[in-house]
Amino acid sequence: MQKIQANQDIQKGVEFQLDATSSAKLAFAAPITIKTKFQKDAITFQGESQIPIISGNLTSPSGFGLPQDTNMVIYQKDLVQNLASKLQLQKTLADYLSQNFKSQDGQMLIFYGEKNDFILVVKPIQIPDLHELETILKSSYKKETEGEVDIHILKISDEQSLSFFQLNDHLYMTSTLDGAKNMIKIQNSQAASLKFPPINSNISFAFFVHEGELTNEQAFAYITNLSPTVQKYAKGAKEGLLVIRDKQISGYINF
Repeated sequence: MQKIQANQDIQKGVEFQLDATSSAKLAFAAPITIKTKFQKDAITFQGESQIPIISGNLTSPSGFGLPQDTNMVIYQKDLVQNLASKLQLQKTLADYLSQNFKSQDGQMLIFYGEKNDFILVVKPIQIPDLHELETILKSSYKKETEGEVDIHILKISDEQSLSFFQLNDHLYMTSTLDGAKNMIKIQNSQAASLKFPPINSNISFAFFVHEGELTNEQAFAYITNLSPTVQKYAKGAKEGLLVIRDKQISGYINF
């Protein structure tokens, strides 16, 4: 327990309930009973709510290739709508994404690098023709290739372009062209990568934070929503995972 400066009683494990106010930060259904276990280099936790926290039955993203400098990954049923809103996309492009990025499973939003660039990964119900993007913003459209993969690039503002490509049965939207090219290499096993942690069953939601981000109190709170008493032991943490399966919550923090 050298890395986790907890007293002997805490080291044996802690069980407590989140109050309604704390739970509301993540729209959790209070009360949630959480059990934690302290180990030399990790804290693991699991708990259950009286009613569903997040409903869904999504395939586990275990083993999916991520950039080595990944900061954070969110995996849930629908991320496209919120992302389009955050990017303030014009209606025709937002409508195109809403129509063509409908997924048959979970959607993954990856943040990586010093600037927190992003990659959206979707397994669509039907593969669209990405060449149609040219008709949406014709004057701001161009195409490049990486290997045999076409990358469709739209300049949506003076500061921002989006890159789109299809690889196997997934669609990708990235905030940089370099990010698109690197992701293609990762999925073709041509570049080093980080793997999404193993999850052994279908889930409703997953939130993965990689090295460096857990020093941010908000990021840590988002993973566990635990009390400040437990949060203080996350100093210097390297990695964390939160998984929700309907009423159940589980995860870990590694040091």
